[in-house]
Amino acid sequence: AVADSLETLYNNIEEQTLVISKDYIKAHPASYITPTVFQEIAYYVDAAEMETMLNSLDTTLNKVSGIIELKDKLKVMKAVQIGQKAPDFTLNDINGNPVALSSKINGKTKLLLVDFWASWCGDCRKIRSRMDKLSKNCNIDSIVFVGVSYDTDKDTWMNYLKDDIKDQIIQVSELKKWKETETSQQYGIKWIPTMYLIDPAGKVVMATTDVEMLAKALKNIDKSKITSEKQNFEKMFNLMGGIFPQYKGGIPALIKF
Repeated sequence: AVADSLETLYNNIEEQTLVISKDYIKAHPASYITPTVFQEIAYYVDAAEMETMLNSLDTTLNKVSGIIELKDKLKVMKAVQIGQKAPDFTLNDINGNPVALSSKINGKTKLLLVDFWASWCGDCRKIRSRMDKLSKNCNIDSIVFVGVSYDTDKDTWMNYLKDDIKDQIIQVSELKKWKETETSQQYGIKWIPTMYLIDPAGKVVMATTDVEMLAKALKNIDKSKITSEKQNFEKMFNLMGGIFPQYKGGIPALIKF
């Protein structure tokens, strides 16, 4: 009960801080304090809102490093919005064999689920069994699961997987720190676990940090009839309300890892 009360209190403070910060940015579009305030809340703002907020700032801030970084971040967020082509990458699997993401998209009947995670991540560990269950319950001919790990040590990564690995999940890694990886830059990964659902045409149709939301989406999709046709894309798109998800919650220290 105490833990729940503290969590509620923390969430309320977080929400109030977000509102105050947004109000400050709106009221002080030319202040040199604004970029710092903006960076502090950027984690909680989706691409559309970030673009609106950036466009409302005075042009005198355009050369401030914080605003330049936010504009670069926005480019990444827009590049992986729903409906955009998923960035391709090639990483080694646990056997050292290169796996290209694009090689798992056949343009006909397969969805692709990309799960960004790490063995040291507590939230990732919590949903591990749920992800394994989803991979086992899904028709292997209709969806491919790819796990992208942000582990830095191969032995640690492999030891974590040895009792848990399933043939349905292809595991790959750069074996680099999270924010030093190419995939974190390509997909703008601000929190793990993060899951991306990609359609047969290679386009992003869902991005979420909530495994139950993912499970609901997979359940609602008739995978036996998936094609790259417009109506099927729209069906998956509507599951998320047509918006890029906000990555709310999390620990600042982890974000800065």
